Amino acid sequence: MTSASYRLDARHQVIELRDVIDIDDEPPIEQELCLLLSCSRARAVIVDLRTPIVTTATLRLLLRLRQAADQYGIVLCVTARHPQATRILHIVGMQDILRVTATLAGAKAMAAGCVAAPQIPSWPRRGTPEPAVPWARFKAHLHEIVRNGRHQPGDHPGRASEAT
Repeated sequence: MTSASYRLDARHQVIELRDVIDIDDEPPIEQELCLLLSCSRARAVIVDLRTPIVTTATLRLLLRLRQAADQYGIVLCVTARHPQATRILHIVGMQDILRVTATLAGAKAMAAGCVAAPQIPSWPRRGTPEPAVPWARFKAHLHEIVRNGRHQPGDHPGRASEAT
């Protein structure tokens, strides 16, 4: 098991993700986390990433977890304690969608000002056809970052970079 859950206080539940999530781990972890969400009586759930490595499986899982939280009327925030994890989430443009913070206190503050609402598009599940435009742009953007070995502030998937 790569996650643990506990109540931070009466309004906030924390779900720790301790290990790197790969494509094989994704479905059982998603089931476990969605079950935790469906049973939660907390107003906000904070996913506490404890690993510096954020894989595409982790991103897909977090986005689907955000959708599930919105459906249950729960605010979801992500705490990325390791600077590398925070940087990855910012590079791929997920800091606002996933409400990324560096601390649990920051996540509590962010959750206090948020309302759960469906705001994000579906993220493709393993084995399903990918949406043509957004997912392709996202993959192209990541490929460009890896190929060039750099990231410019303000670069986001689907947005042209001023540096190129």
